[in-house]
Order: sequence, then C-alpha cells, then structure tokens
Amino acid sequence: MLDRLRLAIVAIGLLSTRLAPAVAADWQADDWHLVPATNSAEKRPAPIRNIARTAAGTLLGTRSAGSSIELWSSVNNGVDWSHVSNVAESSSVVYGDPTLTVLDNGDVLAAYREEDPALGWSVRVSRSVDNGQSWTFGGTIHDWTGSASEFVGAPQFNVLSDGTLQSYYDSEFAAPGGNQYIAVKDGAWNADANVWEWSNERVVNTAAIGGAGVRDGLATIVNLGPDADGVGDRLMVVTEAVAVTGGRGYNLVRAFEVENGGATQADWNNLLDSRIIYQSPLTDPAGHRYNAYAPYALRVGNGPVIVAFSTDEVLHEQGLPADLSSAPPDARHSEIKLIQTTNNFESWSAPITLWGVDHPEFSGSATAGDIFNYQIGLFELSPNDLLATLDLFGGKQIVLRPSLGGDTADFNESGAVDGGDFLIWQRGYGLAGQTSTATGDATGEGLVDGADLTKWAMQFGATAAAAQTAAVPELPSGTLAVLAAITAAAVPTGRPCSASRP
Repeated sequence: MLDRLRLAIVAIGLLSTRLAPAVAADWQADDWHLVPATNSAEKRPAPIRNIARTAAGTLLGTRSAGSSIELWSSVNNGVDWSHVSNVAESSSVVYGDPTLTVLDNGDVLAAYREEDPALGWSVRVSRSVDNGQSWTFGGTIHDWTGSASEFVGAPQFNVLSDGTLQSYYDSEFAAPGGNQYIAVKDGAWNADANVWEWSNERVVNTAAIGGAGVRDGLATIVNLGPDADGVGDRLMVVTEAVAVTGGRGYNLVRAFEVENGGATQADWNNLLDSRIIYQSPLTDPAGHRYNAYAPYALRVGNGPVIVAFSTDEVLHEQGLPADLSSAPPDARHSEIKLIQTTNNFESWSAPITLWGVDHPEFSGSATAGDIFNYQIGLFELSPNDLLATLDLFGGKQIVLRPSLGGDTADFNESGAVDGGDFLIWQRGYGLAGQTSTATGDATGEGLVDGADLTKWAMQFGATAAAAQTAAVPELPSGTLAVLAAITAAAVPTGRPCSASRP
C-alpha cells in the first residue's frame, strides 16, 4: 500500500497546475465570525487583551474582576475557556490591566496594576511555575506612586531576541504635569529573592502632537527583526495618543520604531520612525474629530504588522457627536477596525471593520448593545490563523476568528489546490475538534474525514480564490483515476484519532 501511495502522490505532483499568485490571507478580509463556546454561548468569560501559549499548547489569558486577577485557559484553540486560578486577590486594592507571558523555561508571568485610595497606583508581577495552577509574588515593576492623581498601569511584556525581558507601561509618574509617557524597564531574575527586579527606566516618546499634551497609553510591542547592523532588535511600539481639533482632544493611534531593542534612552531619543498610523478622517457636526483608541499590534509570523483598534466613527453615520476622549470606556461607542503594514513596514493600509453594526452577529445598534466594548486583543494560533477577544463588560467577552477560507481545500494557503494540500489532508485524517482548515478540514465541521477529500477532489487544480467563488471545471478522467487510487491508498483503516492538534 505504501508503494501505491507514493506512486499516487507522484502522479498528483505531475498533474498539479503551477502555483497561482498568493491570495490574500483570511484575516485580511472583513469576514471575521463569532466563535461560540461548545454550549453555544457567544458572550462568556474569556481573556481580555492578552493570550499566551504553554509548551503543551494550552492557551492562557487573564482578565480583571476588580478584587482579583483571574487566569483562564483553553485546550481547544479558544473555543472554550475555563477558570484556572486567581493570579492575585485582595479586598483592599482594585486590580486592572492584566497581561501575561510564558518564558522559555516554562514560567508564567502576569503583570497588572493595583489601585489603593491612599497609596496611589503600582504595577506588580506574579509568577507561576506550574502553568498557572498556583502563584507567588514575582516582583514590582513600579511601586506605589503615593498619589491617586499619578497613574501607572497597562503593563505589557516584550522579550528581545537575546532573551532580555522588558516591561512597557503607562506612566504619569515619569511625565511632567498632566502628561503620560510609556515607560520601559528591563527585568532581571534574582534567584536569591525569587523575584524579578526591574531597572533602567526610560521612556518611549516625549513629543506631543500639535497643541496637545502627551497622553500615550496601552502600548503593544512587535519585533520587526534585526536592526541595520544585525546586532540588536528593531522594535515597533504602538500606542493610543491624544491630539486636538476644534478645540477638543481626540484619540488617535501612533507607532514608534527603535533600534537596539530600545536598550538606552539615547535609542528612544533617536527613533527610526515616529508617525500617526490612524486618525479618523471624520468630524462631527461641531467640528470635533472622531476617536481611534485602545490599539493592539501583532506581527503575523514574519510578515506584516496588523493593528486592531476601537473607533466611534459609526456615530458619524447617525450625525451624532464624537465621544469625549476622557469618557469611561464602558460609555464609549466602539466598532473594531484593523489596518496592516505594507511596503516593508513603511506604510499602512486602509482600515477594514472586524466588528460593528453591519456585522451579521452584532446585537444592538450604533447607540446600544454590543457597541459598548473595549480592548481588542489578538493572537496567532498558527501561521496566518488568528484569534481575537473583545470585552463587552459585565464579565462577558466574545471570541472572533477570521472565516478561514470557507470550503476551500487550499489547506497550506499556497494559492492553489494541489498535491501539497492532499498531503496535509492525509496527515490530518481522523483529527477532531479542528477550528481551521489548516489540518485538512475543508468542510469546516471540525473533523478531517472523507468529505474533506471529496471537497479537495472537486477543487483540485483551482486557485484558492476561484475555489471560494466559482464552480470548478470538471476534472480530466485521468485525474479522477488518480484520485480513486489515492483514496484507496491513503485513507487509514481502523479507529480514527480524536486528538486535537494545538
């Protein structure tokens, strides 16, 4: 049977058409769908703005419950989330802005802000050595500010290619009156004290836009690869910011590029690039610009950087005023849009809408229901296969995925349905619980089986775009004979495997 399979694969190679030009990745289309839990619940607990993966493939993420930081996990690529433990809890402080990272040694670190009416604000770290089952104090990134009027929070981890652990966070403490900078510190493990110690504070940006102050916040960091001399890392830091039009402040999204991993303040004082990557082109009837805020940046593999963010531009369609940039998050109207880099990170695409009033699964209107949301988060499950989570407040979150090619059998997203895709199907045969087409599930029902082979046979020789949108020409009789041989040789006998690949 093995020789017959090899002959069949060779024949497929001979019959395969030349690869067509690559088509757009699925996340580049505005066809993202809600992922309900196994119990069909669409709005349920899930991480907010942060997800990490353990060596075993389990997804971990955190969310704040006010008096505690909760850890949640998923073993089926974000479909279902289970509460694992509380990272930190106290009745005397208010927690917020949690984030998470998994280190190469398996340690899980969580960072979060604390608020105390008398002591002000702080940013702490907790550490787990058992995949989040239990937690110990892991260090202090920024101790109490001493005043409720000087905020620190919204921490975000970044690990450089040389293993250096960085923490970026909002800091009014580091900025002169009324401003807010993004501060950066380096972490070093103190084995004697069993904590991470944080030092070498510097700031990302001190330059305001127009007549506004600096109010940079909610930083996310992506690594663009080696810098020009090949020694350090070229980083991009994406933040929300504030500018003024019509006499009133509004939010926009900025990006800063730095070399040498931003190791010194001199690096940040001599940025490679600093620009506005999105501000609304629309103004309300009073001349106030609409907002773009709470961005989340992710580099997709070794490809482009994508940034998802909130915007209240939907109010323009109703002739309604823009939200105040200082309004509480749960009172702001938010559709989620996405942009991506083009031309080697030198320019940015026009936005597409991932979530908003025109989405078929949206519940509400421009002024009610799902329009009140905050803090989109992104994670790459596998190459070009993304996951997003979004907070709808009240303990409810949603999970979004791009519609991964519909029924297309171009499993490797090469741009053509060919022998390479058959090999993926053959290796994946019997898998259950699949949440993308990447392992051979062309029909999208979660199981890699004979129906997917039939779909591949129907689409064989077509480009991926054609497979989704047009009828596929009838296969030549010789090809059909080869397909029959492949089916006989390739389909394993016995009980199929039900394990899900991470």
